[in-house]
Amino acid sequence: MYDYGPYKKHKTFDIFNSLSEKAFSCFNNSFAKEQEKLESTFHHHLVRFKYISETTSASIRLINSWTFTIPALTLLRSRFEQLVVCSYLINEDVKIGLDKYIKHGPINSYRQHQMACKDDQLRGSLSAMMDDKRIYDEAFVNQKCLNEKFTENDKFQKKWTTLDLLSMVKKRDCLSTSSVLPYNRLEHDYLTIYVVLSSLVHADISSVNDSFLNCYAHKDKIVLMASPFWMSLAMICCAKYDIIQCFEMSNFLGFSCSSEYIEIMKCWEEMKDNVVKESDG
Repeated sequence: MYDYGPYKKHKTFDIFNSLSEKAFSCFNNSFAKEQEKLESTFHHHLVRFKYISETTSASIRLINSWTFTIPALTLLRSRFEQLVVCSYLINEDVKIGLDKYIKHGPINSYRQHQMACKDDQLRGSLSAMMDDKRIYDEAFVNQKCLNEKFTENDKFQKKWTTLDLLSMVKKRDCLSTSSVLPYNRLEHDYLTIYVVLSSLVHADISSVNDSFLNCYAHKDKIVLMASPFWMSLAMICCAKYDIIQCFEMSNFLGFSCSSEYIEIMKCWEEMKDNVVKESDG
């Protein structure tokens, strides 16, 4: 489907790229057979979650294959957050999770609109294009649902949940019904992968020193690029996140493919261990 770059010949890239593709293929095949039965609001949102996760994963793997590993790692951090939020909503009580998540949509749109209107150049154009009162009224109604004591003098809430991401990860790990999968817990990934990759997102000193980049000889030239270690890590983690999310979405929607995902994850575990052994050797 995509024209992969030079890393497509790398054993690690090929193995974990294949596992990501299997994870989404399994979900897509099941969805094609069952989609007419899916009618709830959350089913609609899960399809969108799947689209975003699949295209983000594909982007990570594609640019990683062309040795653009740094932007691939930046996307990997977003990919992890996509998994956490989707998994938390699947496993949390609807009134605590999904209801608040959906109701905050108009509030978020209003807050973004208000922020953009602070710019003198945009204010006139935005007011001409959008109905300020309608945007406010929709936000107000939804905020009232979230907090019945809310008045016009109060500030709209910034986020749909009071949980920070680490707290959400911890609660998700406690609630998760996919414990049959090896390596299902995500707190370890937050404390390691997610935290380390913040350097790339926020452009701190680690993003430009030897933490991620090194000089290599290539065709009689010295080139600056990310170590192949980071390419492998991006592929391993991306495949893991794809497998877990597709499994949980499939399980929630009642697709009968749990055994397939267990086998895919077992393969992921075996291949991951092989990569580690080869690196140590």
